[in-house]
Amino acid sequence: MAGVKIDFDLKDMDGLNRLLNPDYNKVGQMMDLAGGYTANMWEAAAYGVKLPGMTRSVTSPQLAQSIEHHLRGELEVVIAADPGALDKATGSTPARDMKPGLLGGSHAKRSADGSRYNIIPFKHKFTSLSDEAIMALAGNVKNFASQLGQRSKITPAGNYTWKTGIESGIRLSMESGPVTFRTVSDKSDPSSWWYPARAENPMVEAVWAAVKGDIESWIFDAWLEAFGLAHNAR
Repeated sequence: MAGVKIDFDLKDMDGLNRLLNPDYNKVGQMMDLAGGYTANMWEAAAYGVKLPGMTRSVTSPQLAQSIEHHLRGELEVVIAADPGALDKATGSTPARDMKPGLLGGSHAKRSADGSRYNIIPFKHKFTSLSDEAIMALAGNVKNFASQLGQRSKITPAGNYTWKTGIESGIRLSMESGPVTFRTVSDKSDPSSWWYPARAENPMVEAVWAAVKGDIESWIFDAWLEAFGLAHNAR
């Protein structure tokens, strides 16, 4: 398939190959195994495994399911993935103001003075909540206000905090579990409700670094066998 590729290309050895007449089948089998090993490592990274060198973990079933490998000729293996899925999962993005999206369209409401506002739910895990919040939910408290912390708003610098506690106004949704709600409006602080910039995540380089040592060793051994030198080398 077309896309981002990791290539193992040994065609430059053609002259030596013709002279010594090695068993290409042995090398081809190892190249195929190396390609599968690399593809599996890449899939694991796309399903959430953070390899050394990656800046963050990635969960992209679309990317993982697009990864494939195949032999091209006798001495080359290609491991490819959908470039759009890879860029979406690992590419860099600038900081962006979320307010236009949150206040646009028919989902926004209008206050008495005509300004737009929207109420945004924040899902929580039970394991992240304080004992006080758990007891409040168990007791069906309607307006629980915790003083146990502040939730940072999403800003590039991360230096703006909610004036209310992280658990204030907590509710229990039967569909999504514990939730709190915050209001975004035309009157919101211009520096609030920004999605932070994201640097590029070097997944392909991290995958190659993770498999390189093993693959080089395997292919070297395969060539020794192909030239009939394996026993002599040992």
